Amino acid sequence: MTLEKFKNEMSNVKNFINEQNVWQDCFSKLMPDSYPIVSLGSKLLEDYIHLIQDSFMETNEEDWIFYYIYDCEVGEKPMEVKKDGKVIVLDNEEKLYYIMLGKW
Repeated sequence: MTLEKFKNEMSNVKNFINEQNVWQDCFSKLMPDSYPIVSLGSKLLEDYIHLIQDSFMETNEEDWIFYYIYDCEVGEKPMEVKKDGKVIVLDNEEKLYYIMLGKW
């Protein structure tokens, strides 16, 4: 997968998560005393992320993509990570791409 295609796929993931958050906010306003959970499409999102990850399986054995999406909040919350003894601030798709390729 090229870097450009990877960035496009990650943009799709980010947009989907943002749409889920909009629905979550709407439900929270409609039912302020409850905690509604919007899980519409969550299984589809997980499968989509696995497809992206599978394209890197020859060079990546770890769940970097899930870490980036959920812990780093798709780059909104940069985190320091160690890869092969190097400390890297994981804050964008390009760094994630090269980490997953084993070229960082």
